Amino acid sequence: MTEALELLLISDVHHGPSFEAKAGPQALTVLKAVLQQLEREPATLLIDLGDRINNVSPELDEKYMAEVAAAFNTSSKERHHVLGNHDVKLLSPTDNARILRSPMGNRALRRREWTLILWSPPPTYRNDGCIVPREDISWLSRTLEELEGPAALFTHVPLGGGSMRGNYYFEGQPAAGATYQDLAGLQELLLGNDHLKVAVAGHVHWNSVNVIDGVPFLTVQSLSELATTAPSPAGAWARLKLGATTVNLDVQGRDRFQVTLPLRETGRHWLRRPGMPPWHQRKPMASPAEAKGVILDLDGVIYRGEELLPDAVEFVTELKSRGIGIVAVSNHSGASTTDLAARLRRMGVPLEEREVVSSIDATLAYLQERYTPGTTALVLGSAALEAAIRGAGFTASSDPALVVVGYQEQRDEHQLAAAAAAVAGGAVLIGTNADTWLPSSNGRRRPETGPYLTMVAAMGGRQPFAVLGKPNQYIGLMALQRLGCSADQVMVVGDTLATDIGLAKSIGSASALVLTGNTRTTDVLVPRPDFVFTDLAELLAAMAGAPGVSAPAASTPPTSQGD
Repeated sequence: MTEALELLLISDVHHGPSFEAKAGPQALTVLKAVLQQLEREPATLLIDLGDRINNVSPELDEKYMAEVAAAFNTSSKERHHVLGNHDVKLLSPTDNARILRSPMGNRALRRREWTLILWSPPPTYRNDGCIVPREDISWLSRTLEELEGPAALFTHVPLGGGSMRGNYYFEGQPAAGATYQDLAGLQELLLGNDHLKVAVAGHVHWNSVNVIDGVPFLTVQSLSELATTAPSPAGAWARLKLGATTVNLDVQGRDRFQVTLPLRETGRHWLRRPGMPPWHQRKPMASPAEAKGVILDLDGVIYRGEELLPDAVEFVTELKSRGIGIVAVSNHSGASTTDLAARLRRMGVPLEEREVVSSIDATLAYLQERYTPGTTALVLGSAALEAAIRGAGFTASSDPALVVVGYQEQRDEHQLAAAAAAVAGGAVLIGTNADTWLPSSNGRRRPETGPYLTMVAAMGGRQPFAVLGKPNQYIGLMALQRLGCSADQVMVVGDTLATDIGLAKSIGSASALVLTGNTRTTDVLVPRPDFVFTDLAELLAAMAGAPGVSAPAASTPPTSQGD
């Protein structure tokens, strides 16, 4: 390899309204000027590292993204885009691909001797760390295993960690939001592979370098950022030169930055303190027997209505005797956690209140994080939900700031109309969950929260701001905290694809589908579980080391709705 491979980089355009130090109204003008500059550069490949827009509404976000796409379309360069957290907050990855007329998924490009890994998961931003879908981690693991020759990784959210001292967005805030939740696991995956030579990202709105085990982790300044160049935006873009023995990053614009570093030699690693494990690639869970903790669904897995399902007691009892942690997670907001735990004990299922999390718990925690006591709220739901929200200091009002919709025994037309009117008037709509049916031993007899939430949203003309039950990662993170396990050590067990398997994907855990509830082998398995078992007895045997059951092929339309 004699001639360096040169690439062009742009990150964090943030076209849209002003927000903190993002010069959103100037972003499009700056982007067009930068793209004109890049036309004079000899490099032919341009990589956009994500966060092309600020967030207002799905309609305006689509408009802003289309304007960014029109600017990029003036470029003669071969261009590739990755997804940023702002890009997928109100638009889907499919929306991004359609508007930009460009692939948005994970890709590996071969350029000369180099493999350019464009890792493009749809990141969900949280203060305690961004969340990446498990399937994207699996893709990255497979891609790294298949590498031949040197590789460079490009993604939106940085993987290098490092201090946020002096950073406009993350100093004084939870710095974990500057990277992914399972940063240690992702770094093991990367650093254990000798082919990876450098990783480049955006997201944190500054130029930085952090070298770990000889691998430079670089970040590129935002195109529209004011923090380091006020009163004018940075206008940042970068040249990246990948050479035979060195990597050079040269950031242009008002916030200039340049660094040249040696590439890690193949097979060479830093010494680690005695007792510390060597860097290695973390593999996805190969068998249920590897699970150190279980997030367990209730309806359709432990019971159906008032009917205790076969082997439920034995399953919970046996896992606890082996020291495997269990947290039951229920989307049902018709009963408090205290009542759910009492019901389980009456059925003989040995779970304590601290081992049960409900959508009421998640909704209450979410509201307490974001709103102060005394905030007005209209609650459309069960007595348990009402009591929890009022007990936390939220005030009843006919003109509320919040509308919270949960499960209700009987439909109340007056309350539905009042809730919809409040939403139409500007109240924030929150749902405990979006399940369609409440399972029972005699079939689906009662609507769950989903129909009422849909009705209020339709009449009020605004979609829910948050729905806190499964598959929202918020309730999954509460369960992980109770278990004291990392996501890769945990298996989510459930009967419903959309909620239970979806939850596993959202928090990055393994998943096991049991066919005792909503899903049948004839259903299209989307999202796809890692393991499928007929019932809890078969799963228990697999967790003891017996061979598991693979997910059957998805070939026919689904015959059941998710709960």
